[in-house]
Amino acid sequence: MNIGARLTEVRELRGVKLVDLARAAGISHSYLSEVEQGKKMPSLKTLRNLCAALGISLAEFFAPEAEREPGIPPSLQRLLDKAKLLSPEELAALEQLLDVWARRPGKT
Repeated sequence: MNIGARLTEVRELRGVKLVDLARAAGISHSYLSEVEQGKKMPSLKTLRNLCAALGISLAEFFAPEAEREPGIPPSLQRLLDKAKLLSPEELAALEQLLDVWARRPGKT
């Protein structure tokens, strides 16, 4: 797994700016930038701090890649990954919206 790419992915999914994540994790934004670019490898402690600042566990950080099912297009997987970040209320609203769209004329 590319740690830097995964950090960037989770950070962007969460809508967190690099500088804000770095501040919350207690590291410099330049160091975090180098981690995301693959130029530096964070210590386990730093990675834990980054995950905590993103509101996920280390297990969640590493799990998505392993949980991906074969045959799911990347675009759908990205939607599933984003849906996992929603609150129960937000997820219910999304489901209602999808139900409305699925019932449009011409859809089966």
